[in-house]
Formats: sequence, structure tokens, C-alpha cells
Amino acid sequence: MNHKPNINSNLKIADNHIMFIRDIFEKNNYKIENSQLNALGSYVAELLKWNQAINLISRKDTGKIWIQHILSSISFLFMFEFRKNSTVLDIGTGGGLPGIPLSILCPELRFTLIDSIQKKIKAVQNIIENTTLENVTTVCARAEELSKNKKFQNKFDYVITRSVAPAKKLLEWSKPFLVSQKDPSPAHESIITQRKVIPVGSIILLKGGNLQSEIEEARIEHRPRFIQIFPIAINGIEPTELFEKKVIIIQP
Repeated sequence: MNHKPNINSNLKIADNHIMFIRDIFEKNNYKIENSQLNALGSYVAELLKWNQAINLISRKDTGKIWIQHILSSISFLFMFEFRKNSTVLDIGTGGGLPGIPLSILCPELRFTLIDSIQKKIKAVQNIIENTTLENVTTVCARAEELSKNKKFQNKFDYVITRSVAPAKKLLEWSKPFLVSQKDPSPAHESIITQRKVIPVGSIILLKGGNLQSEIEEARIEHRPRFIQIFPIAINGIEPTELFEKKVIIIQP
């Protein structure tokens, strides 16, 4: 006997997730518009649809996609903010993470998402079009090769990436992309929002686990101006759900 999906049940599940995310944002004093919540929901639906055909995220994570992928990509915004009207490069975007969720929450920024796998970029481009995002573009390329292209050198205020490589490699790949005029001081608190402003010219790594030796290797090899490490804590989410997630801000 064929079993058809219960559309009303699926809609109810989606609504519950949206309510859950809204509650998390409220608990963390971050204002989110209904249109942004709906866009995040549309993105998740598109990502799950494409993930059935292309391995954009681990299949074992689909049941916890909102915590393991969406909140893990955007929760640092509860503590930090970008400079207004900045440009951001997402290296190794995979299924559009963290670039697409961030583009939804930061519509005044311009995002470029790169990945070396053509079929992933095609899927991400389709997702961007179906989610009607106008501040995101995609490029299929390896970061270490694209960084040698003068069209992309010194063009981005920030580089952001998840766990795609060791920190010392990410510094090597990211440095050529960043603007030459950098903010001289580490992340500091905004008088208006009380969140820390990420200095222009920074690399933002979203990683988990014990990173001490990895960060020390990057520090010794590249001698960056500064490295700041902040644990990610989300009000309303158990710490065990975050697997020691951290945001690392590095200025080469």
C-alpha cells in the first residue's frame, strides 16, 4: 500500500520549528522579522529537498538541522555584528552554510559563496533563486586557486567558513581575499546594540571541539595580528547540543 505524506502534518512540523526559532531569538534579545523567519523556513525546506539528491549536509543531521546547521551558523550574531554594508566571502559553503542564513538575517550585507564542487554550487544557486535572495552570489572554485585571481583579491571585508580545513590553511587561503585597510583593534562592543563589532579585515571561523593545538599552529605559522576565541552559548539550547562550538575571529 502506498503511503502519501500528510501535508497538514508537515505544515504543522514546519510551524513548530518556526515558533521554536522565534522563541530562541527572543530569549537571546535578537529581533527577527516574520519575513526572515519565513525565509529561513524556505531555505531549510529547499536544503532538505536537494539533500535527497546531493549530499549537501550529513544525512544523520537532517533531524537536527535547525540546531546543528542553522543556529550553529547564525548564533554568533547574538554576540557579534558585522560592519554595515560589508562584503562577506563564505569559503566551502557546501549547501549554503553559513552564507545563506546569514544573508537572510543581514540583508544589508553582500555575500559571495564559493565551493569547489560544481553540483553543490548549482544546487545552492537554485536554492538562492527559489528563496529570492538578492544579496548572494556564487562561484565554483577552490579557495586556494581563486585567491590568486586579481578580480577577487582584497575585495572582501570578511571571510567566514565552517570546519572545512585546519585554521592555518584557512588563514593561508583567506588572507588574499581581505581588504587591505583593516580595523586595528579586536572585536569591541557597539554602543548602540551592545554586541561586539567584528573588525573589518577579519576571518571568522565557526568550529567545534578542542582547538588549542590547531590555533597554536596557525599562530606560529602565520603570526596574525590577533586571534580571539569565544564559546557559543545560546539561551534556550542545552550546551551539549552545541558540541563545544566556538567562533574564532582572526585578523591576519
